[in-house]
Amino acid sequence: MPGAARPKEADRTTPEDPGMVRLHRASVLMLMQWEYKTAVEKWDEDEEPAKALLTLNIVDLVGLNVNPEVSSVVKIWSQLIRHYEQCGILAASNAEEHLKAKKYKAGSNLDDHWAELWRRLSAAHSLRAIVPDANFLIIICHAMPESMKHITTMLLTNSDPEDVITKITATYQDILSQLGKLIDALAQSDGNTQAFMAQYSN
Repeated sequence: MPGAARPKEADRTTPEDPGMVRLHRASVLMLMQWEYKTAVEKWDEDEEPAKALLTLNIVDLVGLNVNPEVSSVVKIWSQLIRHYEQCGILAASNAEEHLKAKKYKAGSNLDDHWAELWRRLSAAHSLRAIVPDANFLIIICHAMPESMKHITTMLLTNSDPEDVITKITATYQDILSQLGKLIDALAQSDGNTQAFMAQYSN
């Protein structure tokens, strides 16, 4: 017809055949069911070897509340994670308490004391215990004898554990030096007294 507009490509397409649509949907559904069945079969095949690998390396199944006969590998794995997370928390807590328990014994080697404190701190960190410098500094000060409390109390406001250790060591060595001089003076005084007594006892 003269003057009529040319139909667009979209206008000339034929409607979809309902039968073909149903066939396509059925094919997709069958494919999904087949893939699901294959995945389930693969899971079942892998389940037993994985379960055996886990349970054969567990010494105390009863203690972990694990029954391989009824527990899935996912449940067993979850139980192991919970158990060892709890063990890790307990180990970290024990390591921190072990660090706090270290006290300096008067007269013993101070350098050895510091080395042991650092070793315990490192062990606590390796077990994921959180011991900030501020906390470690308090532990350092509280590890010293009561006789040094007037020194350590002032050092609690410090922020560097190594600096605190250096100051405590210097103070302690100064105390030992003064004590040594006092002992020498007393010994010399005692010697003079004995000489004086010997002189006039004859």
